[in-house]
Amino acid sequence: MEDNKALEVVEAEFVQLGTVRTSGPADVITQATGIATQLAAIVNSRKLYTVIRGKKHVRVEGWTTLGAMLGVLPREVGVARLDDGGYEAVVELVRASDGAVIGRGSALCGMDEPTWAQRPEYARRSMAVTRATGKAYRLGFSWIMTLAGYSPTPAEEMPDEESEKPKRKVTAKPQESTSPPHPARPAKKKANGNGRTWRASSVKAAMKEMGLTSYKVVGRLNLSTLDPGDADDVIFNWLKVYDEARATAEKDKAAIANAWLAGEMKDAEGEKDG
Repeated sequence: MEDNKALEVVEAEFVQLGTVRTSGPADVITQATGIATQLAAIVNSRKLYTVIRGKKHVRVEGWTTLGAMLGVLPREVGVARLDDGGYEAVVELVRASDGAVIGRGSALCGMDEPTWAQRPEYARRSMAVTRATGKAYRLGFSWIMTLAGYSPTPAEEMPDEESEKPKRKVTAKPQESTSPPHPARPAKKKANGNGRTWRASSVKAAMKEMGLTSYKVVGRLNLSTLDPGDADDVIFNWLKVYDEARATAEKDKAAIANAWLAGEMKDAEGEKDG
């Protein structure tokens, strides 16, 4: 007869991730990778991260999502108010299946932070608890968050000023010229032989009255011997003679007008001598 042999039952090794039970190191990685893939889909679709220095830091909502997938929930242990008005909180992680405490984290929200120093007291207390929650999950499960493709540091633990906010497009204002404005151009004038000037406005007024259009020939006027007070009358008559010469199709209308003007000048000189 064969000797009776006692049968020894050996329980296989296992590792428990929250409520997820695995059979060994290889199975740990396999199941954690599957969890990370599903987690990344949720975090990306819901934008549960903040980009800081080019890296995606998951906010506490993403960390608690990971905890729910593992069957691990946060529980506030205590919050203490500091002398300067800041707060320190402690949060522990509890396995939902049996209530065992499997992790803990603590964090501060202090008055030395410019952003939070100006916030109401309840906001500082709440942020301390939020940071402690993220810290507790980070200490136990940051490696799974890394498998999902994110930074292992929760967004709430990063300084506010490091967050990459959308850059506003700035339109440069045109520089104001420092040079003085150009002076207004003076009214055009026609100079005579004695340095006297006759305003173009006088010529235009005479032409308007006669309905003439021979303004360009005014530069040929020889008014060197006229008294400035007689300028308007002389210009008027010169234009009249010029227009009459144009009507008769003379070749040199200006010469005819100037001949008339010379006669007028001669008559004027004779009257003075007499």
